[in-house]
Amino acid sequence: MKKQEEQLKQFLRGAELLSIEVSKKQAAKVEMFLQLLLSWNRKMNLFSRHDTQRLAERHLLESIAWLENFGKIKSPVLDFGSGAGFPGIPIAFFRPESKLFLLESKKKKAGFLNLA
Repeated sequence: MKKQEEQLKQFLRGAELLSIEVSKKQAAKVEMFLQLLLSWNRKMNLFSRHDTQRLAERHLLESIAWLENFGKIKSPVLDFGSGAGFPGIPIAFFRPESKLFLLESKKKKAGFLNLA
């Protein structure tokens, strides 16, 4: 099984435990994001290589775990120092109506964010 498939399964199990509904469209976006993260992390240090096996738990689920407590996000959100896109990109998957800005000073990481 591919790493992104394993991580997607972990993410879906974790989301269920957190009572977060994940649509097929959201799951597909998460899977594509995982694939992109794992691919780019081989070339540059987006996140610790030690976190590869815990990517879903440590980064994706932590990014969205608090969302259900806050309802709709009405104010613009700035993810300052976005790096690999956490928590901004997962928030965007689950709150697409939110106005979200990612800010990253490192050119390579900003390039990744533009692609993601």
